[in-house]
Amino acid sequence: MIKTLLIFIGISTILMSDFSKNNNVIVDNKTNLSWEDVDNPKLNWQDALNHCNTLILEGYDDWRLPNRNELLSIVDYNYYIPAINPIFSHTSSRPYWTSTTRTDEDISFHAWIIDFINGSSEYINKATEYNVRCVRDL
Repeated sequence: MIKTLLIFIGISTILMSDFSKNNNVIVDNKTNLSWEDVDNPKLNWQDALNHCNTLILEGYDDWRLPNRNELLSIVDYNYYIPAINPIFSHTSSRPYWTSTTRTDEDISFHAWIIDFINGSSEYINKATEYNVRCVRDL
């Protein structure tokens, strides 16, 4: 029993070590990305792009809206509502914008979102207001 518990604690420590938090920024050491961890207003897609491109947080001004694969990289299917590691303290269980536009039709109308209720992904009209989480490269 104790050996099993120690193994579980060791595995949990390894899994949790992918992320570190410093104030309002979470660093993903596996992907070398820094994530904003604050409450943002819901914005349409263009305003979300502008928000991230003009954001200054923790002394950095090179924030951007993440692409679909980047935002999917922080989905954690071990959690539900929200489907994200609990180190992210400011996460709505609602969709977040990505910078990735839909490519199989008129891209001026649709972009991909990640829904942190369960980690699903779909495309939505860019005029809709959703959550925003900005990212930057380390």
